[in-house]
Amino acid sequence: MFYVCLSHDVDHLYKTHQYFSHFVKYILQGKLTLAAYQIKSIFLKDNYWCLEQLVEEEEKLGVTSTFYFLNETLPFRLFYPPNWRFSIGRYNILDRRIQESIRYLDASGWGVGVHGSFNSYKNENLLLEEKKVLEQILGHSVNGIRQHFLNLNDQTWRLQKAAGFKYDASYGYTNDVGFKEKKYHAFYAKQIEDYPIVPLALMDFCLMAKPDPWKAAMEVIVEAETNKACLVINWHQRTFNEKEFPGYGDLYFKIIRECQDRKATFFNVDQYVEQIKENRI
Repeated sequence: MFYVCLSHDVDHLYKTHQYFSHFVKYILQGKLTLAAYQIKSIFLKDNYWCLEQLVEEEEKLGVTSTFYFLNETLPFRLFYPPNWRFSIGRYNILDRRIQESIRYLDASGWGVGVHGSFNSYKNENLLLEEKKVLEQILGHSVNGIRQHFLNLNDQTWRLQKAAGFKYDASYGYTNDVGFKEKKYHAFYAKQIEDYPIVPLALMDFCLMAKPDPWKAAMEVIVEAETNKACLVINWHQRTFNEKEFPGYGDLYFKIIRECQDRKATFFNVDQYVEQIKENRI
């Protein structure tokens, strides 16, 4: 038996500056239909939302997932372009509609955690504030965190635990797929007791960059099954916009069905950590 944990990083809920960058990218790639969609999508307010659609499809398959919500506060710096992608186009987690969706996910049995802002991996005050804000929205404590861009240093896990988090889900590749350092299960950092690190093995953008994404996915699935591993999947919610990211959503659900056919046990990440802490797995 092996396990599958489903998760989604919520980086963007509304498309903003991506209109222009994506238009240029698709023109250069010769994908004129997708380029034309960038112009049309300026008038589509919800083209990255996809939350209810995703929950509905997961519910049909009898699975749940954990959503990690971002509360980015990095200030905009006009003369430092590398900063733009983090500070432009972020959503306001205190927006009423977003708060309602977060509470809906939680009440429906889906997990909700913090997607740590870009600098939070090295800043306990940011970790504390971002956890506090999400807890005020939910009305109860938040257990999990995954850092934006999987940012980690040698102090991150210690800072996260000090801020009150119960687990981290940031350990994995940012440009590849598979089990980093053959970490097949949750593990513990040295001298940090009772703080599980849940390793990530499949992320949408890394997988779709492969020459044959399905073949690459199957290799990881087989490795997970062979080693009775926990296969943690991260699929950004915005990639379920089929016109913007053709094939991404289909591949996610194909992976789920394949793992179900192989008799995997499914959890969201919060459920998996709860099972670990209660010594059920």
